Amino acid sequence: FSGFKTYRQLREATDALVGNNGEVRLFDDWFADVKAMDETYNRLYASAEYNHAVSTSRSIADYQTAIREQDALPYLEWSAVMDERTGVEDAALDGVILPIDEWSIFPPIHWNCRCRLIQRGPTADITPAAQIQWPDVTPMFRGNPGKTGVVFPSKHPYFNVSRQIKQQV
Repeated sequence: FSGFKTYRQLREATDALVGNNGEVRLFDDWFADVKAMDETYNRLYASAEYNHAVSTSRSIADYQTAIREQDALPYLEWSAVMDERTGVEDAALDGVILPIDEWSIFPPIHWNCRCRLIQRGPTADITPAAQIQWPDVTPMFRGNPGKTGVVFPSKHPYFNVSRQIKQQV
């Protein structure tokens, strides 16, 4: 992924050379933006990718466990961390209970998603379909990584850069 990240950084640094007025920017102004990009790419992006890999891996393991224990615990309940960082898509699904095979999406459903699906027994109250507010999830986060076993899907932004590089060559 570092090559793709480097390409994106280089592209943004190149684009930053010219200001909104179409003129070449002064070095100090340009360099301040490049330094900010470095922090974004190296700290923030690394953190988001780490959290994504951990969360997706946890979902894969949770799904495999759910399938093994499906006879005794046939339902999954969406559990969101409900605090000031909770997204609207997380909150919309918090508490929804469905049979394992009816979940079309699995956490994570966005960058830095902290949601989990928790197994519930046969006495759990299934959420009526009319009450579910399914969020609009970007393509990269659609689906069930437990079924695919894929942590970084083909919709990941870096793979799109890879296609762009091949098209330009």
